[in-house]
Amino acid sequence: MNLTAHIQKAILNTNQEHINFSEYGISYAPEYLITTNIAKEIYTLKNKNNEIGVYLEWNIKDLLKDEGIELSEVVRDGKCDICIFFNRTTNAIIEVKNTVTNKGPRLTSIHKDIERIQYFLLNIDSTFKDSYVCFLVQAKNKKKTKEKATSYIDEIRKEFDTLSFKENIKFFKENNNDEEEFFLASVVLLIKPNT
Repeated sequence: MNLTAHIQKAILNTNQEHINFSEYGISYAPEYLITTNIAKEIYTLKNKNNEIGVYLEWNIKDLLKDEGIELSEVVRDGKCDICIFFNRTTNAIIEVKNTVTNKGPRLTSIHKDIERIQYFLLNIDSTFKDSYVCFLVQAKNKKKTKEKATSYIDEIRKEFDTLSFKENIKFFKENNNDEEEFFLASVVLLIKPNT
C-alpha cells in the first residue's frame, strides 16, 4: 500500500494547523506535531478489510527482536518515528524530519534513518517491504527550494545504491502573511530494495 499521498496530506494539513496555532508555518513546528498528524492520517485507512496498527516511537531493539532479526552495529539504536503494521504481513517504517536548511545534522540524521531502514528492507527475515522518509526543505523562492530538495535527494540516491527511491515533492508557500514569503518543499521518499 503506497502511503505517499496520505503523508503529503498530513504534512500540508499540519502546516495550516500550525499557522492557526501560532501564525507561523510548519518550519517552526515541532517535529512531533508532523509525526502525530501523519500517524493519525494513516490510521484513517483502517476498515473491516484492512487491519492496521500505527505505533509511534517504537524502540529499534524491540522491533528487531519482534522481526526475528539480529541486532547489528550498523543499525543506530533509538526509536523509529512511526511503525505501521498492515494485516500483520506487510510493514513499513516512516521517519520524519522537520526543515532541512543545510547539509548539517538534520541531513546526517536522514542518512542514519535510511541506513536503519535499509537494514530492515534488505534482511531476508524482515516483513518490511517498503518504508518512507519525509522531510521539508525551505528557501526564499520555489526555484531555490526545488534545487535544494533535488540536491538532497541526489545525494541520498548516491549513498544508498542498494535501495530504490521514488520521490514525491509538493511545493507550497509556508505562510501567506509573511512579508518575505518562503517556499517549502515537502519531500516524501518511498524506499524499496533494488531488485
